[in-house]
Amino acid sequence: MSRAIVGEDSAFQRAGSPIVDNVIARSRLFERLEKLGRSRAVLITAPAGYGKTLLAASWLKDSGGRHVAWVNVAAVGTAPRQMWPAIVSALAESLPARKPPGIDERAMRAPQETPADIVRWIAGQPEDVVLVLDDLHEVTDRDVHAQLVELIVTASARFQLIVVTRRSPPWPLSRLRAAGLVDELSEEEIGFDRDEAKELFGQLGIDLTAPDLGVVLEKTKGWAAGLRLAAMAAGSRTDAASFLRSMSSETGYIGDYLTHEVYDGLGPELRELLIAGGAVNEVCADLADALLEVTGSGERLADLARQNAFVYEISARPGWYRLHPLLRDYVRRRVPDDRAWRLLQRRAASWFRGRGEPLTAFRHSIEAQEWSLAADLVGTHFVTWTMRRPPDTLRRILEALPSEAVLSQPGLAIGLYAARGMSGEVVDDAALTVTRDKLQVVHGRRRRRYDLVLQMVAAGNRRWIGDIEGARARFRQIRSDPAWLGALGLPDWYSLRVLVLSNWGTSELWLGEHERAMTILCEATASTSGEEFVLPEVNVRAQLAYLHWLNGDLVAAEEAGRSVADDLGRIGMSAAVQATSAYIALLGVALDRDELDVAQGWLTFARETTSEPFTRAVVEILRARVLLADADLHSARMVIDAVMSASDMESLPVALENEIATMSSRIAREIDGQLPGPNEIASGVLITGGAAGSRRSRLNEKLEQLAALNESDAEAMDVLEQALDLAAADELRSPLLAVPGIATMLNARLALGSRHPDFIVDLISRVRRTADSRPHASARAFAPLTERETNLLRYLASSLTIAEIAEHLFVSVNTVRTHQRAIYRKLGVKRRRDAVLSAEQWGLL
Repeated sequence: MSRAIVGEDSAFQRAGSPIVDNVIARSRLFERLEKLGRSRAVLITAPAGYGKTLLAASWLKDSGGRHVAWVNVAAVGTAPRQMWPAIVSALAESLPARKPPGIDERAMRAPQETPADIVRWIAGQPEDVVLVLDDLHEVTDRDVHAQLVELIVTASARFQLIVVTRRSPPWPLSRLRAAGLVDELSEEEIGFDRDEAKELFGQLGIDLTAPDLGVVLEKTKGWAAGLRLAAMAAGSRTDAASFLRSMSSETGYIGDYLTHEVYDGLGPELRELLIAGGAVNEVCADLADALLEVTGSGERLADLARQNAFVYEISARPGWYRLHPLLRDYVRRRVPDDRAWRLLQRRAASWFRGRGEPLTAFRHSIEAQEWSLAADLVGTHFVTWTMRRPPDTLRRILEALPSEAVLSQPGLAIGLYAARGMSGEVVDDAALTVTRDKLQVVHGRRRRRYDLVLQMVAAGNRRWIGDIEGARARFRQIRSDPAWLGALGLPDWYSLRVLVLSNWGTSELWLGEHERAMTILCEATASTSGEEFVLPEVNVRAQLAYLHWLNGDLVAAEEAGRSVADDLGRIGMSAAVQATSAYIALLGVALDRDELDVAQGWLTFARETTSEPFTRAVVEILRARVLLADADLHSARMVIDAVMSASDMESLPVALENEIATMSSRIAREIDGQLPGPNEIASGVLITGGAAGSRRSRLNEKLEQLAALNESDAEAMDVLEQALDLAAADELRSPLLAVPGIATMLNARLALGSRHPDFIVDLISRVRRTADSRPHASARAFAPLTERETNLLRYLASSLTIAEIAEHLFVSVNTVRTHQRAIYRKLGVKRRRDAVLSAEQWGLL
């Protein structure tokens, strides 16, 4: 179909179409309507004020090559003997062909015959014919709807019916859709998007920022009339943006609109149902019955949704309904008084608790100011709400409550302390004492639950202030046997066991008891439910990532660390304190692999999340390592000096204090231009880490041996190969790169042959040489080698054949020989051995 109306605009207006001036151009919907043009009927369905009529009119106004007849059903009458004569009259004004004889009389006398008359009438039309029925929701006569379905089914392909309605008509829509005869433009599509809303406000001289526009759209859900009414009210304000951010159902004329177009048109039962639905975010028939203490709410809810009275069935939850935000605000203002509101909330809390939705019940119990019920819910479900969900959610809710309510109910105080503790906050000891005193009136397993939480929070306090010895002692004393925990009557009780073990294992780890820490942390892992998100389990994986890194198992450390980062990122908790050790591990892995850009990224995450003195000390040590690797010695010095002078570093474990001193000594030596001694090769890689027999400790032993040997000895070459065996698989580069003269030894090892030629070539390429360690570039008597030729030269220094070199480089033998000839020509040699000797002379290897 083409897109302009045939005939005069005046005729189009008389047919009932609105005047289309100064409307927002909605090209995305025009495109959508064009695609729907293949359907015999198009339903434009949305509540009042969504701009349905203007959308259809503005789309058809500029449409060419088709005849348009427009009938406003509400204006002409909804009975068959009223509506069909109006349709015939509108078609007669639009179509050039003479109308069939007697059709006016039959439309009045026998309207059931009119669809067939119209089909015959338009069958011979050369152009497309469009009939628009506006406000079809006013039609309740089943015969009329049956006749419209007959018209749709029997008309030619050149006919299209456009229906503008607040609710779907009682047609066999499923069958009509399946046959390709009917399609629909829904409320979700019709609602204004960000660009359209911005243009609307712009027409009224209001320029909103993106966040403010987002707030308005969230409140209106793209409701065109609501947007325009709010914009008109805001236009006279000095601070329009602030006015719109605080908009409600009382803003401007919105309340009047909802009153006259929605609320007043409903009977008393439906109004009561709306008010009950407004008391909750989502409502179903059973919940509505409970709120109103009635029966039969299901039919009434469905009726509200069918009327499109700003009540929608939730597509993902059949049988559940949601009110438009502004309507919800409107009906909440019509609750008689606070007592009635609290009664609705109390009934909602009871209903949700009985249906196994304790968090929703908790929110409603707070609205009802039922503090005892709220406390019981928190005291039963605090594990789930602080360990299986972001603890900030519960903390924010409880911190917003009146302080007297929290202090008077131990269950609420316990929940608040648990949420703060899981967020890495220190809980005031005096507050813990007050709550402990109030437990004298609590008995049974509830008392045991509350005592356990207070013990955990107190033990956690020791960790957050850096008293690792104190934390270890306290967590050791907390009961964690499954039988005792299981008898507490807590859902997710096993998460408490993981929490105790993870903190105990963490304390052992940071006190240098690595083997014991590994045992305890692995036991904690075995105690998890296997579900995706439990904060203590995340902490366990983070500590294990750190342990793997200390031991030099970089692949395992990276896998564990990234799993923590991915899981927390997926739920928006990347800044959780439980992630810190994972970020430290990933930072350490990047440093050990000599990947400074990657290290910088993880350093940012680690610095943003650390809240404990001991983790902060490690992060700053690694930060100094990053600066050292970047040759920024003085900045590294300042970082370590700051760590050594920080007041909260006084209680650090001895191992960490030694590490800081070692790093300080290393920086001082490098500033003085001294190379590290045999016992300092591994300094700066947390030499306090790595259990006996771990990959890192064995590698460090080999490197210390290597530093004490003559680099040309056969024994040195054997020790180097053993070191490469330990480092290659995990790409553990930095310890090797720290060995003085490593480039010479690696070249010698490559010439003798090695099980790791690619790793050796990679290491050689990373060795940093000082400017005076080789002749100045201007003294060279040959053309410079390309990067590919330099890389090949390192392989030529090995014992690999040309074919083997080609295999390692993933190129053909001919390609290797081409570059080999170029190298010989530039170096002025004819043989492979001479090329290697010349390259060594010029410092190219």
